[in-house]
Amino acid sequence: MVIHNVTFISQQLAYKPWAEISCGVASAKMVLDYLGCTNRCIDYVRLGKLLRVDVEHKYKDRNSKNSENDDDVLGVYPQDVLDYLPFARSSGTFVTGYNYNRLLAFLNRYPVMIGLRQGEHGHWGVAIGRDRESIYYLNPYHKSRRRQVFNRTNMTRVWDGEHLEISPLSPSRQLLSRAGK
Repeated sequence: MVIHNVTFISQQLAYKPWAEISCGVASAKMVLDYLGCTNRCIDYVRLGKLLRVDVEHKYKDRNSKNSENDDDVLGVYPQDVLDYLPFARSSGTFVTGYNYNRLLAFLNRYPVMIGLRQGEHGHWGVAIGRDRESIYYLNPYHKSRRRQVFNRTNMTRVWDGEHLEISPLSPSRQLLSRAGK
């Protein structure tokens, strides 16, 4: 059994104007804080702006950089999280196609941002652990930390097949990224 001690952040309480659409900001902040890749004091709104949270569909033209299911996305786009990661001394990969075994393997080392089917726009959350039968998940939509459990059958029903694998840069890669290489 692996459970990562991730500090919970509620999108409902962090910044009211974005309460319905900032699951990606809350999820990214949870993972990056866990990895020590952000200053824990970084302002939620500042992070949201750096991730280009979309509140009015003003970035619809960016869909080609993201999943084919992002026709009407509000909130945070996967590519914008990936673009931000070098500034947070981390790297990442956007994975599509229901690669459950890859998700489990990465989850052995780090928490994972996962996309879920929820409403018409989808939803980001954080898988924080696993055991032989289940995945443990934090949903930033809740106002308080409530660990949810999905067995494989339930997980494949609610999971949209996408996840973001984020890991800290090694010290040598941090030096290269600072040097612009």
